[in-house]
Amino acid sequence: MNKILVLSSIVLLIVLLVLPAVGCQQQAAPAPTPVPAPAPAPAPAPAPEPKAEPKPTPSPEPKVVELKYDDGTPEIVLPTEENRFTGGYLVDFTPPSTPFTVKKVSIRGVIIGGITRKDFEVEIWDSKKNVLYNTSQPVSLFPQGPNKPAWVAIDIPNIKVNGKFYVHMYTGGTGRAQGLQICADDSIVNEHSSVTSMRADDGSVEEAQWPYLEEHWFGDKTKVTWLIRVVGVYLE
Repeated sequence: MNKILVLSSIVLLIVLLVLPAVGCQQQAAPAPTPVPAPAPAPAPAPAPEPKAEPKPTPSPEPKVVELKYDDGTPEIVLPTEENRFTGGYLVDFTPPSTPFTVKKVSIRGVIIGGITRKDFEVEIWDSKKNVLYNTSQPVSLFPQGPNKPAWVAIDIPNIKVNGKFYVHMYTGGTGRAQGLQICADDSIVNEHSSVTSMRADDGSVEEAQWPYLEEHWFGDKTKVTWLIRVVGVYLE
């Protein structure tokens, strides 16, 4: 009986000793470490915008233009025996842009008193009055009769100029009112028309002195603009 009582006391003592230790261990257990939430995935980068294709530079467009000073109203200049005129008409032109290609020359004229010379000449001069082109054409292209002047177009084979140039027409007049005569416009102030003389050594040269008599309306140079025009092409 005593042995049983002793054993029970020992067991009770052990239980009393073990239980606090277990409780302490349970209380001392560390709290679980929180697991961080995964970082959000980065947003996808926006796709690059396609680069605009460079627009090609447009090629210049050829533009056809007619150069003229007259209004188309013809007056006939009839030289007399006293005039010193020797048959050369000269008009200077300045193109709107360069290089400029001369394609055609138009002249308004008429034959009076019959044909005295079979051919006339048309020349293109540069700014220094050097001949760039020369062509000979039949006088019969023009009509006959003082009241029948007409435009005659002469094709020019693409003569290029780079500034001021001249159109020269030589008819070989003799100072008399016969043969091929070129019309003039007296409604505007002449700033571009002149006349030439033929010289054996130098060919045709511009006359410094106006050859017509003052007693006629065309004796005033400011009233005489030759009806000579140019058609040409430039790049715009």
